[in-house]
Amino acid sequence: LLLFFAFLLALVIAQPIEAQLRIDSQSFGGVEKEIRAVTDSVIASFPAQDLPPLFLTYNEKGPITLYEKNLRGEIVIQLSARPPYWSQFIYQFAHELMHVRAGYRRSDPTHLWLEETLCETAALFTLRKLSINWREKPPLPSLRTYRHHLHHYAQKVIQSREELSLDQILTFYQRHQKTLHRSPRERPLNGAIASTLLPLFQEAPSRWLALSSMNDTPTKVPVPLEQRFRTWWLSAPEEHRPFIEKLRALFLSK
Repeated sequence: LLLFFAFLLALVIAQPIEAQLRIDSQSFGGVEKEIRAVTDSVIASFPAQDLPPLFLTYNEKGPITLYEKNLRGEIVIQLSARPPYWSQFIYQFAHELMHVRAGYRRSDPTHLWLEETLCETAALFTLRKLSINWREKPPLPSLRTYRHHLHHYAQKVIQSREELSLDQILTFYQRHQKTLHRSPRERPLNGAIASTLLPLFQEAPSRWLALSSMNDTPTKVPVPLEQRFRTWWLSAPEEHRPFIEKLRALFLSK
């Protein structure tokens, strides 16, 4: 009996980390080895963090991360991009992965634009980072030269949006807040803010960990943005609070 349990324990220990992500490769019309190599590269571009079981599949209506888990208890991420369009695939997967890392959940949608903005920043961050990392360590040899497409894709997205400075975020948000509160996925708006926030995460990637407590205290009724930041700040570990305060100061007047 002891030998049997020892065998089971060895099997558990031997399971690769990648088993945390189950991929419906058939729906993507691609080879799972290639898809997993890219998704692993995206996951590794952020600071290490425990993730719940994930199921990645294709749906032409995506990209989206479903609130309801599947029968296996997995969080379902659906993408509308397929190999070999890796730039768009990475852009979508990184965005949805950050929703998961931010502990997304059902709550009042008034300030969902903030999470959407940061997830959009994550997508650009990943494209930029992998365009550099793949020069020396591509997940597949064939992707070493493809890294240039990642950089160009990120630049194309950034250049399609209004250019802001950090000092202009407050005025920009005040001008568009009614639209953002009503339509949190308004990409020209939250995308412009996302591009502006990108350097903050590039200079200190550990700041992504601050998002893990972003939705610890969901609200069912609309609250002021100040309170939204305050509950996030209170839920966060001490080491992440300075960055949350830094973000708060960008969107709220003193």
